Amino acid sequence: MTYTHFCYWLCGLFDNGDFCESSFEKIQYEISKTTFDSHKDHKSKKFVDGLKGLFIYVDTYDLFKPHLCYVRKNLINVINDINSVSEVVNNVLTRPVYENHQDLK
Repeated sequence: MTYTHFCYWLCGLFDNGDFCESSFEKIQYEISKTTFDSHKDHKSKKFVDGLKGLFIYVDTYDLFKPHLCYVRKNLINVINDINSVSEVVNNVLTRPVYENHQDLK
């Protein structure tokens, strides 16, 4: 998966709304397989490389949870920079973060 595809994939994961520990593990797995193949898109490279760097220090779901809103905001900026985002996608990305209360126990 390319860095740009990863950003769109992550957007879809946030769209699901039920972000939990298994979602965090999916991100870790998918980001480990990403490749940079578009020299035109340095925004997605910067985002993905930054997220990889964050995962060096934040290696569990509980440590990642406080950074979720920050990651989402950066993702919105990257997607907007890649191309124009429809109003529907933008509304999905900017809605409040859903927390699964079972994961907080």
